Amino acid sequence: MERKKAVVQCFIIVILLALAALLPVFFTRRVETVHEYVMSSTDKNYVFQELGETGIIQEFVPEYDDLEAVELVLILLDSITEGNIRIQIEDPDGKIVCDKEFRPSDIIAGEFNLFSLNAPLCKGKVHRLHLSFDGTAEGSPSALISHKEQNLRETGDMYLGTELSEFNLAVTYHYR
Repeated sequence: MERKKAVVQCFIIVILLALAALLPVFFTRRVETVHEYVMSSTDKNYVFQELGETGIIQEFVPEYDDLEAVELVLILLDSITEGNIRIQIEDPDGKIVCDKEFRPSDIIAGEFNLFSLNAPLCKGKVHRLHLSFDGTAEGSPSALISHKEQNLRETGDMYLGTELSEFNLAVTYHYR
């Protein structure tokens, strides 16, 4: 009888600990998917791609319904003093559900920068992230891209204009 009582108590404790860990997620609806880019000076899996006139289009299949932000690494030339970095999210029907612009002066070059988007998504369906620059300076910002084997589960194909790339945008998705 004592052994049965101890087993029931342990079971109750395990259930309470699991609830304590999960309740904050249910109440705040904040879930985060993180992809760490472990890089070394000899790592050839990552390169920088200039955004150019057409920008970068990255397909992704979200695991959640609300995209709070993305993290990207950008390199900016000193000559870039005018124009904005633009991030758009296109839903599965081709409708733009998020369109945000960011000043280059607010971006820390060569480091992961958090870009707040607050975009509604359709979980499990293909979306497109458009990353572009509307400036007139010679040269444009460059974004960190990676070989496809470095991808998150969400990441699909990347396009440079209409051309399919063998790389993908190195992006971290923050969901809420």
